[in-house]
Amino acid sequence: MPKGYGILQTETNQIVQMISLNKYKIFVGLIKKIELFQIYSDI
Repeated sequence: MPKGYGILQTETNQIVQMISLNKYKIFVGLIKKIELFQIYSDI
């Protein structure tokens, strides 16, 4: 294995984790907005 490969792999993993974390946050945010919308439409 080339010397810099491990470092590149680690950086790639961190980027992937950041992206999936952002997607998760957006998803949770959407769910909360939908829940709020349902509460307001019930009133």
